[in-house]
Amino acid sequence: MSSKGAGSSFTAPARISPATRPSSNPISAPWPRRPARRTLEGGTMKMVKKGILGLVATLGLAAVTAPAVRAEEVVVGLLPALTGSAAPPYGVPAYRGMQVALDEIKDTNMLGDITLKVIVEDYGSDKAQAITLATRFAKLDRVSAIIGPIGTAHSSAVAPLVNEEKVPMMAMGVSETITAAGPWAFKNFELPAQTMMGIAHYSVDTLKTKRAALVFMRDGDGYVAWKNTVKEIFEKAGVEIVAEEGIVTAETNFTALATKLVALEPDLILLSTFPENGANVLLQARQAGLDAATRIIGGSSLSTPQYTKIGGEAVEGTYLPTEYLLASQAPANVHFVELYRKKFGNDPDQYAATGYTMMMVVANAIKTAGGGDREKIRNAMAATKDLPTPMGKGTFTFDEKNNPHYGSVLVRIENGELAEVK
Repeated sequence: MSSKGAGSSFTAPARISPATRPSSNPISAPWPRRPARRTLEGGTMKMVKKGILGLVATLGLAAVTAPAVRAEEVVVGLLPALTGSAAPPYGVPAYRGMQVALDEIKDTNMLGDITLKVIVEDYGSDKAQAITLATRFAKLDRVSAIIGPIGTAHSSAVAPLVNEEKVPMMAMGVSETITAAGPWAFKNFELPAQTMMGIAHYSVDTLKTKRAALVFMRDGDGYVAWKNTVKEIFEKAGVEIVAEEGIVTAETNFTALATKLVALEPDLILLSTFPENGANVLLQARQAGLDAATRIIGGSSLSTPQYTKIGGEAVEGTYLPTEYLLASQAPANVHFVELYRKKFGNDPDQYAATGYTMMMVVANAIKTAGGGDREKIRNAMAATKDLPTPMGKGTFTFDEKNNPHYGSVLVRIENGELAEVK
């Protein structure tokens, strides 16, 4: 089975022994079979047919100076979505970024005498499976930290578990519901108010918005939160909300919505959506006769190549905040882009940069903690301050509630590329 991410192909792990599908699947994603175990040798993934569940990457990060002394082994569990609905836009690119980080950790001997063992489980974009695998990580594998899941809904579902088991989790998600679950849950994306406040005010102050239509994913907590942030700022500024339309992930036919948007004649449309959904909404609205002067703004999810690839000329001129700008000259980004291009032969997107950052935050905490003690790693993660990152404006810091700060960048799509708005 293959899952394709932005700009290049990704071959999903080989599968063995089918898993039993749960009775409830909130995302209706394909249920993945279990991957075979893998070990990392010389920086490449080599299949080892052990008949054991999971992917295992072991990084020997230092030579042992005395045969009688054994380096401490720290086990980290990765929960990427390599199959299912979250895989192409988010899961696969994020996992690629994590792989780049793992190579760097090994090649630079970042952890000294500590041996890092990474167990990777594809949870198939399924919330119930994410909980099941995180439980196994915490109770059976006794991991020192968990990286993932991918997405607010999945991460929010796992957050109570990691707090109960007292294992630090670095999740990918937007909503504060993740970190509000307790002190053991951390997340990679800034809060909706931080991410969307800038573009909302820009829409009012610079674009002079008077009538706005809001289109959002009603089955995604993060997208609802983004929409609510923009709506609140618009209403306080006297902007008329002419439509507030919720869509779901599986939708592809937006004919009725497109016709409605054209008839309402908004001067601005917000797309708080997956990149594929947002591009299709806009394509169909353009085909239905949407005024070319209508401004389009979106959430940072639209800064992925899928949005411009699907939307083409229809999405030109879209304004959005992004957690990642490929052209950034921040030293950490220049370094990351070089490593990513060398490994994969193409350019990273924001989710690759995010995956890289998530892995490096945890690795830095393990280094600071001096080993695999969960509480020490949690405390070290909480103390993260100005860690170099390719994300945002170049440094990553957690506040007292485990929410990150790195500074989103306002961009506009020009000729299919993200151009910073000065």
